[in-house]
Amino acid sequence: MRFSYYAIFEYSSEEDIQNGIYPIGIYFPDFLGCVSGADNTEHGLEMAKESLSLHIEAELADKKQLPNPSDMEDLVKYLAPNERLLRITVDL
Repeated sequence: MRFSYYAIFEYSSEEDIQNGIYPIGIYFPDFLGCVSGADNTEHGLEMAKESLSLHIEAELADKKQLPNPSDMEDLVKYLAPNERLLRITVDL
């Protein structure tokens, strides 16, 4: 089955990176606790797919109903200047 949800990539400032914060924090608004981090966007896409896959597999194993994906327009309204919205699709 194919699943597609939006991830928010939050890009850290140089100061935060120097203080040990991941360059990119990744989270899925539709799944509390589905988070990851990465060194760059390419790595972030890989990590986002892995996190989303594991989270969905766990939800399905627990027989939980998956949420409907949020609407892009609703999410874009609340993005900070250092955030980017990316649609992540996984096949399970």
